[in-house]
Amino acid sequence: REFACSASMPAKSQRAPVVEVVDDKALSYTPGTLKDIRQSKYLIDLGGGDQWVDWQRVREAAPPCTEFIPQPDSIIEVRKAGAEEVWFEAKVKSVKGGYTVAVFLGSGGGEEIVEWPHFRPAYSRVAPARSRPPFVKQVFQLTDSRVHEWFKANEQRVVSDVVS
Repeated sequence: REFACSASMPAKSQRAPVVEVVDDKALSYTPGTLKDIRQSKYLIDLGGGDQWVDWQRVREAAPPCTEFIPQPDSIIEVRKAGAEEVWFEAKVKSVKGGYTVAVFLGSGGGEEIVEWPHFRPAYSRVAPARSRPPFVKQVFQLTDSRVHEWFKANEQRVVSDVVS
């Protein structure tokens, strides 16, 4: 079977994009929330505190996917036991029934038997290469108090338009 992914729109209450921070040694992707941008750095809330990260280590969170059956020797992303929030790149060693044997490619190495939904397509391998930051920050001076009040009164609408 082929896998199917569908992009999802952020919830109206969502204020900041959900992103994933790349660890190049472990070949892992940790979810976080984008909080601020300064030049080429992003301030990311990783759940245990905020961290400034170079934009090249940040990607949009992978879109949700329906169940799929990976092929042997293909690359997938897997949640390791004990690290449920982090996705690690792995190579499929074998597939039998609903179980997949995955060999981790990063510095931690190892092998694990996983089943759906603890793996997903390797979004890192299919996402296009970027030459510029995926998110930018623009600041505007609002000198007219009426315009400022309108933005405050319509904040949710403006944020949902900008984030989506």
